[in-house]
Amino acid sequence: MIMKTQYLITLLTVATLTTLTSGCSKGSSPQREADAAAALGKDLGVVELSDATPTRVDLGAGKECIITPRVISDNAVQLEVTVEAKDAAGNPTRVGSSRVTAKAGQPFSISVGDTIIAMTPIIKAN
Repeated sequence: MIMKTQYLITLLTVATLTTLTSGCSKGSSPQREADAAAALGKDLGVVELSDATPTRVDLGAGKECIITPRVISDNAVQLEVTVEAKDAAGNPTRVGSSRVTAKAGQPFSISVGDTIIAMTPIIKAN
């Protein structure tokens, strides 16, 4: 009886794992991740940024996204992404902030507070 139970548990575990992994993608790309994030959050599209200069983007519904880039190399940039929402008095309140290193010209997504933001950063030459 114990042997049958162990066999059934093993069989069910293998069947469950096979079912779960058969529908999974074998790889992921920045574009696929950004597309998924855009469906769940806000897609800013291509955003032109200048090194160390904050850029504000309206997200709608009283929210605003502030993106502050720091160029690391020719195609790498560290982004501080902050989301602010206006309170009842109209004052901005920080909802969340996240930092990510991304490649210029490549789409990516990031979760900031309760908002998922997708974008493709482009760094303007100074």
